[in-house]
Amino acid sequence: MDPNITLDGYADGDAVKEEVTKVFHVGLLCTQEISSFRPSVSRALQMLLDREKQPPAPTKPPFTDDATMELNETKEDIDWPRDPSSVANVSTGSFDPR
Repeated sequence: MDPNITLDGYADGDAVKEEVTKVFHVGLLCTQEISSFRPSVSRALQMLLDREKQPPAPTKPPFTDDATMELNETKEDIDWPRDPSSVANVSTGSFDPR
């Protein structure tokens, strides 16, 4: 969750933050790569409406890199190539009928 989001004007900012975190958490559960790990729609709604329980933890996405998952990192912190033209090489081709 973006720490820059302000909760000014809310009487109970912590409760709002918990609800937003729960929505993100359930969203992550619903988008897991392995479909059998995803909750059904009714189960997702039940998790969102249940005020007492925390949803189960989602599995780690298969495409993440621990080095790029640091909290509060910026692009400058990551060792990205500085020259954008060196990021990828693309070639195109076409097939024409005889």
